[in-house]
Amino acid sequence: MAALTGLFGAETERRMALRHAVMIGTHGEQRRALRLLTTASAVVYMNNERHVGLVRDLSSTGLFVYSDFTPAIGTELKLTIQLSRDEKKTSLFICKGKVVRVEDSRNGAAVGMAVKFEEASITQDTQ
Repeated sequence: MAALTGLFGAETERRMALRHAVMIGTHGEQRRALRLLTTASAVVYMNNERHVGLVRDLSSTGLFVYSDFTPAIGTELKLTIQLSRDEKKTSLFICKGKVVRVEDSRNGAAVGMAVKFEEASITQDTQ
């Protein structure tokens, strides 16, 4: 890590150092809730605009989702996430929350955003 100092800028280097510390176990987890790594499709609504998203992880307090737009921190989003599906029913997780972090896209990649829940519910949709 020391060999890379000065190459990326202070903020990027701080993030890299933190990730490195977490990886080798010298820095504790700062999250308030256990995250479940997952891959789930989502529909994300911002100001009545519909976007497609892909959820990376989910916890009892929030989630991280990739999509094709860049919201400002504090923006309220509504999300509908398909949790499971079998022959007769689908479980949908419907939530509202505020954006607390945005990871800008690089080279055309999707934008990542962390959302803190304000409301959430699970519904069973029978087909």
